[in-house]
Amino acid sequence: MTQKAALEFSGSLDGRERNDAELEWLLCVSSASRAASKAHGPARVYSIDPLSDPRWERFIRVHPRATVFHSRAWLQALKQCYGYLPVAFTTSVPHEKLRNAVVFCEVQSWLTRRRLVSLPFSDHCEPLMDDPEDAQAILSHLTQNPRRWRYVEIRPRTGIPSSMSLFHKSESYCLHLLDLSADLEVIFQGMHADCVRRKIRRARREGVTCERGNSAQLLRDFYDLQVATRKRHGLPPQPLAWFEALAQCLGQDFTIWIARRNETPLASMITLSFREQMVYKYGASDAIHHSLGSVPLLMAEIIEHAKGHGYRELNLGRTALDHEGLLRFKDHLGAQRMPLVYRRYPAESGVASPKNLRLRIGNWALARMPERLLVPLGELLYRHVG
Repeated sequence: MTQKAALEFSGSLDGRERNDAELEWLLCVSSASRAASKAHGPARVYSIDPLSDPRWERFIRVHPRATVFHSRAWLQALKQCYGYLPVAFTTSVPHEKLRNAVVFCEVQSWLTRRRLVSLPFSDHCEPLMDDPEDAQAILSHLTQNPRRWRYVEIRPRTGIPSSMSLFHKSESYCLHLLDLSADLEVIFQGMHADCVRRKIRRARREGVTCERGNSAQLLRDFYDLQVATRKRHGLPPQPLAWFEALAQCLGQDFTIWIARRNETPLASMITLSFREQMVYKYGASDAIHHSLGSVPLLMAEIIEHAKGHGYRELNLGRTALDHEGLLRFKDHLGAQRMPLVYRRYPAESGVASPKNLRLRIGNWALARMPERLLVPLGELLYRHVG
């Protein structure tokens, strides 16, 4: 059904049993370490470089709440393209096994000033802390010198602990998660009959085909659609260099999906893989051909592939609360909604909102800007807004 291009998944779930054993061992070590630390008084907080600390990769490979956004590959891409400096804070002493961490990137910008964000361009990045006292120590450490950064931002996937009370709500989104544990037929029957399943059948009747891979040509096809899509929404595209960095750093865990008809690209998506989860991260399409059903067909191909390769969850990413069309589309796929709330310290007023008049005027102007100007604008601005 799907044509392969350039790269085949090699089974990123191998070693699951080994990971479970390592996780059990890690939790035992954590309990013993916490007991020893408490006997010596308040925990000390250490900063580490997750790109060079040899403990980081093993820690995120076994921690139950780690995602692709914690991975060294994602952090390396952020540094390579935008120059952001990754740093993680932990109460684990040097040369001890890591048992907790909160990872950030330091964004240094003359336009938006110096900020600490967990993490730029990431839908969410859960603080990997299990003990409330460790959480209190790390978060208190981050608030001790408020003049160092304009603000510190945390983007948890789950609710915040009481120790995060100083971190105030900054932005809210909706996260959609599709459970892949059921049989494939049950998953497809859970999709909206008219808005999804009927359109998939039409796309197949119309001769729409799909392929996947990470070749330079597929990336070029995706980016051309991405530029047109962002222009349609009145936004500049992220630089091509960002997607090239992701492809280089994530390797086989970075996949481009393309739907075509008569060799013409109609829609494209990018997925990221980590352990048992696949993440839909970017999507683009040609609005003229939406009626052909290429977007639902492409999503169906991703779901079938993820299910067939043993992934247990498809993360459909965050959606702005006022983007009603995209919210409904993800609902119609059978995904479950959950709130996604970002937190900042110190609290800031005037957080940008899509309904803000000046932003809407900017969207109107960008939608009318030639692509030859829109692309360089994205290259200039995105490093400041992560």
